[in-house]
Amino acid sequence: MNTMTRLLGLTLAALSVSAVACGDDEGSGGSGTTSSSTTTTSAVTTGMGQTTTTGSSTSTGMNTPNVPALGNQIDRMGRAAINTAANTTFAPDAQRDPAQDAYNADATIASWGGDYAATAAAQLGVLDSLDATCGNGSAAGGSTMAGAYGTVATVLANDYLVVKGDAPNGCDGSYLSVELDTLTAMDSGLCGGRKPAHDSIAVTYTVVAGVPFDDGVTAPSKSQVETFPYLAPAP
Repeated sequence: MNTMTRLLGLTLAALSVSAVACGDDEGSGGSGTTSSSTTTTSAVTTGMGQTTTTGSSTSTGMNTPNVPALGNQIDRMGRAAINTAANTTFAPDAQRDPAQDAYNADATIASWGGDYAATAAAQLGVLDSLDATCGNGSAAGGSTMAGAYGTVATVLANDYLVVKGDAPNGCDGSYLSVELDTLTAMDSGLCGGRKPAHDSIAVTYTVVAGVPFDDGVTAPSKSQVETFPYLAPAP
């Protein structure tokens, strides 16, 4: 068999395989997925007039499967401890537990301020008294008048993180900084948001109570990673 005959045989064989693949319209892999397989060979003629095949490779591709439907929202992770500190905090368990579950499940962002601010204001009034002095908490703005906690309560009830991407002073130690800048008409130059290493619980209670709050946590239990998804190496 000469070189031309061998090459013709390889070509006919390749066409035969291609015809079977093109006629298979059933696919595989179930609903939402398709798969395909491609084989490539190269024919090389040597100086002695012999033909050999080299560089054979096979590749298989599969489409991404259908994205599963999400279930009901069970939590909204915004600012730390807001649900705990400002939502039926001092109510009996039978009232507090379902109220806080409903808070977490509420996905209607536009109504958060109107729905939860009044409840938050009542809790802030209690927290402001932790140092036995009313009106000195950040939440009260130096006032003991009725409604003094309404502004901060509305800010807290809109429970999502606010970040200034162009802040000149960076993000270290900046948890709640944007919110506090708004309330005090100042500009800290910090970006806000929340980094894994921030002691956000202590900051939250310090803001709402108006006195330094020590939660007993002096450092993270594991080394912190500054790159998303913020997963520290296994110990």
